[in-house]
Amino acid sequence: MTCLKLSTLMTLYVGNLSFDAEQEDLRHLFTEYGEVKSCSLPLDRETGRKRGFAFVELVNEADEQKAIDDLQDVEWMGRMIRVNKAEPRTGGGGGGGRPGGGGGGSPSSRVITQAPRFTGEVEVPLAVTFKMAPCVRRPPRGEPAGRGTGRTPEPLTGGSP
Repeated sequence: MTCLKLSTLMTLYVGNLSFDAEQEDLRHLFTEYGEVKSCSLPLDRETGRKRGFAFVELVNEADEQKAIDDLQDVEWMGRMIRVNKAEPRTGGGGGGGRPGGGGGGSPSSRVITQAPRFTGEVEVPLAVTFKMAPCVRRPPRGEPAGRGTGRTPEPLTGGSP
């Protein structure tokens, strides 16, 4: 099997973001600490609006730690942002909104899911083979499918009879 080795990247979680923050703003902020590999601002599935947090991937772990140390609880775009290493999601299922209709509450009372952080190398298969069953012609609606009638469905062919 041929595999592709993927290198690991450092992933930062940036919370309590202003809803006006854009990817370019985050890239500009984190470029001061090192090379930014990627930046994402997740959107709410139902409303399409930003969710108030982001994930930033830096290439170097030392740069990542410097950004965490310098930016943790700093006011940026009118909000006190939180910056820490992203942790893998725990538990199952996928969100479903906030209890009580959403909004309000202290930051410590809300659960925020974070992107997984990979350590080491990952081997990914480059090709997968599937076995397909032969196609058969289905009878028109209302006609029996051949079970118990003595008839069997006809295989599909390239032309019509």
